[in-house]
Amino acid sequence: MTRADKFTFSEKQLELYSDFMLDFSMHPITGLLARVTNEESIKQSIKNLILTTFTERPYHPLLGSKIKNSLFEMMDKGSESIIQRTVETSLKLEPRINLLAVEVTPHSIQHTYTIIVVFTSVNIPNQTFSVNVTVSLLR
Repeated sequence: MTRADKFTFSEKQLELYSDFMLDFSMHPITGLLARVTNEESIKQSIKNLILTTFTERPYHPLLGSKIKNSLFEMMDKGSESIIQRTVETSLKLEPRINLLAVEVTPHSIQHTYTIIVVFTSVNIPNQTFSVNVTVSLLR
């Protein structure tokens, strides 16, 4: 039988950031809304910033990116650089990260782009994290 106070403070992971899951799923034991913490919370926020278009969020019309407009352009190096600059500009609004790199890979058969964002957290500077986001015309 384990005790609730089994873990000491030094063994617990410190929660710096916390968000609800996007699908609003319930925690199976507590019945409360499930959460994501720390780097998973930041990754979720990065995906939201990339996939949100301008004026989509009430009271925050400048939050998001215009990446969906670039999906109707020809798939060449110019559109890749436009998408890369768009992602870099939109991620400047995320104060919890230090952006290291944005890589854009086109997939011409499916007409999709895979965006890889490499970053470090402001409060966890020694670790590097990455997020893969696939953007397509259909969701």
